Amino acid sequence: MVILTDKAIVQILNVLVDFYKPKEFNYFKFLGNVSMVCKHWYNDIIPQMKIHQVETINHTEVKKFQSMAKKDGAKLMYFMFQPEKIDNLDFVQAQVESFYFSDISPLPTFTGKMPYLKDLNVTVKVTTQLNEMLGNEGLKSLKSLTISKPERLTRFNLPVDLPNLSNLAANLTTLYFDDYIELENMEFLKQFEKLDELKLSVLPKASASLVTLLKDLKNLKIGNFFMITKTSEKEDFSELFEFLCGQNQIRDLIICNGSIPFQKIVDGVNKNTSIKHLQFRDCEFGSYSPAQTITNNTLVTCILEQHPIHQNWKTPSNLSKIYFYKIEAVFTADYFKKIHPKCASVIIVQNASEDSKLLCDLIKCNKKNFTYLEVRQPTRFSYGDNVDKINTKYVTSVFKAIDSNKFLGEVDIQIPTDYKVVESFLTSKHKTVYKLTVDNLKVFSMPKITKALLSNKTLKSIRLKYMNNDKRETYSEYIDGLCAIINGNHNLTTIAIDGPELSGSALPKDLEKFKTTIEKNHQFLNYLDVYETDFSAISYKHNISRY
Repeated sequence: MVILTDKAIVQILNVLVDFYKPKEFNYFKFLGNVSMVCKHWYNDIIPQMKIHQVETINHTEVKKFQSMAKKDGAKLMYFMFQPEKIDNLDFVQAQVESFYFSDISPLPTFTGKMPYLKDLNVTVKVTTQLNEMLGNEGLKSLKSLTISKPERLTRFNLPVDLPNLSNLAANLTTLYFDDYIELENMEFLKQFEKLDELKLSVLPKASASLVTLLKDLKNLKIGNFFMITKTSEKEDFSELFEFLCGQNQIRDLIICNGSIPFQKIVDGVNKNTSIKHLQFRDCEFGSYSPAQTITNNTLVTCILEQHPIHQNWKTPSNLSKIYFYKIEAVFTADYFKKIHPKCASVIIVQNASEDSKLLCDLIKCNKKNFTYLEVRQPTRFSYGDNVDKINTKYVTSVFKAIDSNKFLGEVDIQIPTDYKVVESFLTSKHKTVYKLTVDNLKVFSMPKITKALLSNKTLKSIRLKYMNNDKRETYSEYIDGLCAIINGNHNLTTIAIDGPELSGSALPKDLEKFKTTIEKNHQFLNYLDVYETDFSAISYKHNISRY
């Protein structure tokens, strides 16, 4: 007989916990059942299990949580603060690990200790209020602080007159400032020697001084820098990038809204071995040259918008994810297999008016570890209204290529699509695709999709979204189809199919049918997205998440 160690038991139970995450408060029932196995499990196993904490922003569940927490000793992992909805704030704040204050003025004053609080996310309107909050003794154990600006403001000037910010320097490891929060002075960073994650906006001509300050942050592993520009010309970040590439501890790096010559990027990644994830957003790189060879074999993701940098490798890379903004003829199926052998995910931004052959050849290559495909459309800014038109030939060829692939598991199509193409794919009963998302359906038939989904027993997740076509079935017909899918295909644990617009109140017969269906089948569902309030309330009652 094999006797499992406590560590092995906890690991097994932690895997089982994943099935309870979508149904938050069933987790407590699960803990209760496990605690009844024996006295040893009650005293020794359960305390180790409680590192899995509850996450909620639903205030109607707080009282239920309070009674369970007092009994089980569990903690809230995340809580969105709305003080007028909480009867016992002292109790809640004592249990919370992560607080989020969204656009609240004035900011509340904490009372008492908060032994579990590690993360604070606050939207700042008045600097003096923020400073007062940061002076609370209960925040001294804080590990992560995010300061955001009100959404309605495009920019927010934050003069560094936050003396209480220094109270957090001893333990803070993550400090995030929202994009376009303009810091007049960054000297305060010298105090935060333990930071391993930093996100901030860099004012024009401030890159050099930032480099000087970053030299003191020996533990920095994640950097996210937004280059603020006050003219049409992008701020050059060559010096900042060169410095960061020379540091051996940086793991993740994002730089936004700046400019750098492409050759500098090639030189930087070739001399660096620590950065695993590198991304440039809204940046300018000058002219691209496929002749500039990249030899880096430690990067896992490397994203340059509008630049096919993944074609600059001549020897095998370590990339697990590739973003295409254009597939060149050089990127053949053979090149894909040979030069990017570890690539599991391909994301391509392509107008459906373009030739699909290179993309289809890539899909058909049947690379064994290539399991995720996402096809996006470009923005209207780039291509105008043509991006909203269905190109049946393009869409059909892409789905046929997917049908011939033997290893894809997740497919996300975000280009204009006719339901007939999706219906055909579903009825082909692909053996490996278990998650299908189509985010831009223009023509739709609920009866046909219902029939196709009932015949497909491989899929576990279906999302059919943004169906902005005019002709739809009635809401009653939509509910009939949805209930048929829920009753007839228990392999589907995630269902998100946009319904037609409901004019007026829901019909009692539809609500009753949906209620009966959920009562019989809720145990099979993790996620069910039904937008109308009366229907979503029924799902929520059975702890089925909408997202």
